[in-house]
Amino acid sequence: MLFTIVIPTRNRPELAEFALRSALRQDFDDFDVLLSDNSSPEHADRVRQIVDSIGDRRVRYIRPPSEMSMGEHWEWAIPQADGDYIGVLTDRMAFKKDGLSRLAAELRSNTIDVITYTSSGVREAAAPFRLQRPPFTGRLEVIESRLATRLLALSIPPWGVPTMVNNFVSRTLLHQMLSVYADVFTGAAPDQSFCMHTLDSLEHYHYLDVPLMIAYGIKWSNGHAVGTGRANVASREFVGNLMSKGGLTFAPIPDVMANHNVIINEYCRLKAVQRSGRFVDLDLARYCYRLDLELAEQGKDLQHPDRRRVEAFRLQHGLPRIAPSITAQLGLAVRSGPAKRIAQTASDRLGVNPTNRPIGRFGSVLEALSYEEDHPPRPNSSASGFLRGSDRAEAKAAGVTVR
Repeated sequence: MLFTIVIPTRNRPELAEFALRSALRQDFDDFDVLLSDNSSPEHADRVRQIVDSIGDRRVRYIRPPSEMSMGEHWEWAIPQADGDYIGVLTDRMAFKKDGLSRLAAELRSNTIDVITYTSSGVREAAAPFRLQRPPFTGRLEVIESRLATRLLALSIPPWGVPTMVNNFVSRTLLHQMLSVYADVFTGAAPDQSFCMHTLDSLEHYHYLDVPLMIAYGIKWSNGHAVGTGRANVASREFVGNLMSKGGLTFAPIPDVMANHNVIINEYCRLKAVQRSGRFVDLDLARYCYRLDLELAEQGKDLQHPDRRRVEAFRLQHGLPRIAPSITAQLGLAVRSGPAKRIAQTASDRLGVNPTNRPIGRFGSVLEALSYEEDHPPRPNSSASGFLRGSDRAEAKAAGVTVR
């Protein structure tokens, strides 16, 4: 079996069903699906009914012995996959029908341990749905892990790093990592934990700058909820599990809940046990700058306790202020304040995004997915690729050149 698609799900039967059906639509045969159901009993019954009603021999249903945190669930489920290459499709993602065949073609032509890819997206929670299609180059790139960790240390998280939800990893490498490290997925966030372990384990990985799936249901996303300060049931559970284990204990400012702090927490956690020497010291001034930008995006003013913690840390360590990038100053990247919130609301409710104009008015996510497949977007050789938008300018300003 060349591929196993792992679908971890919890208490979202309808989303799990759509992800599963998208996986089974592949125009490629050499794969199976492992659906791991971490639901409470009342939802688990429905998920099992869905799997049984589909009745596809390529699907294997498993259920942990007890309800687990997200990271624990991934750590338990993913190693049970049998494919030569293993990837995760969350229950709010859908594979395009040629996704696996595109990846298989690259695997036949190259020696690859990890291959990442990109996605299109649907933001709305209800019809009409609109499709956002970020520009892409169509190229396969070899990314040096040292470059990725250098950018992370500068608080410039690259778009194309492997997070398990955007890549396939060889089963051999995955089990090597499981044998070397105490865990691979059970940090503050399993996707970022996997990312850091992979960057420590490999000198390079491959990035295919082509959208192979669509992500949707952003209102159910833990990352979106944390990043915008709009809690939902799943994000409250995620944060609750995290805080019960001490919170972001490896981050320089551990008490601040923000996506960037989760990423940096995992960076610092791996740095303490690294084997590669690729995880260098953080640029703390840039860390404070990026963290404060995200807190502003959450609508927190300068007197909010989180922003005061960041400012106190900056002053305590004698760190300089970093001015916003030129693009931010010109309003080309909406970063914070009322303009950000207006843009976010327009994007969430109306499908209007001034930085990435969406297309279509679809009655269902399946219609949007079918349109994406039947009218594939064209590559753009001038697209940003591995590092997106203003982040490329930030990297250049910091002395890091990205091809």
